[in-house]
Amino acid sequence: MGQYRYSTLARAIVLSQNQLILIGCFLDALSACQSCVEEMVKKCDSLSLPLFISEQNSSQYGEEEFTMAYIENPRGHIVFDCDGTLISSIHALYEGVQYVIGKELGREVSLDEAITNYSSDVYQIALNFGLDPKADEELKDRLIRLWGEFAELKGNGFRLFPEIKSLLLELTAKDYQLYVWTARDRRSTLSILKELGVAKFFFDFRCLDDCDPKPNPVGIKQMVGDIDKSKVIMIGDSFADIMGAKKFGCRSIAACWASSQIEAHLLPYGPEGLAKTPKDCLKLIEKLLRG
Repeated sequence: MGQYRYSTLARAIVLSQNQLILIGCFLDALSACQSCVEEMVKKCDSLSLPLFISEQNSSQYGEEEFTMAYIENPRGHIVFDCDGTLISSIHALYEGVQYVIGKELGREVSLDEAITNYSSDVYQIALNFGLDPKADEELKDRLIRLWGEFAELKGNGFRLFPEIKSLLLELTAKDYQLYVWTARDRRSTLSILKELGVAKFFFDFRCLDDCDPKPNPVGIKQMVGDIDKSKVIMIGDSFADIMGAKKFGCRSIAACWASSQIEAHLLPYGPEGLAKTPKDCLKLIEKLLRG
């Protein structure tokens, strides 16, 4: 029996014809409670029932998100950034800087000012405006709340990049375990990806309000656990994605399809692969995992 990793309150969902059996169990990463799940899995196997594992979001989000089943022996663990990689959102991010920083500073922030001070590192955005959330926990909480507030006001006016859904389908069919690691808040991340029909492809998510943001590698560590890092690949469009992968110790692919300028911007950070379109990723992933 393989190892099962869980990070929060999890639910095992067993579907048999019209019956839905929810078995809740509190598990930490590779916890002593693992034997409980293993017994349940053995029972499901003996009955030839499909098993799906899904993280349950905390009650503040008001609903459960049912995600991809845990794959016991995946070919690899593929971690995606969200904005600029899965979804097209740069103009909305500039508007978010205007809204969040404007609210905090009590003044209007122009679009030019937002563009000039924008960074894929949300901490750096704050620093660029003279704010230091690392030194002020209350400020950090306010900024997280304001980003969430902006996401609620903005709504889900986003779209998937072309070829993203077909890439996710191909990776899933080939038994890759997929994740999302993003500087966006959890509520809007799940809402957007669910509305766009792709949340179901991902086993786990780490968002702005879950842990310290990229390039701090804590988010990816929490998701994939203590596994062979040569089997983990990060795909993203920012230096925070590439540096987050390096700090964790895995390889990365620069997602260059959002802008023609991304390749030149990310090359100095040393990604192991460059993908000009999402369809380029599959060959790059298989090449990196072989080598």
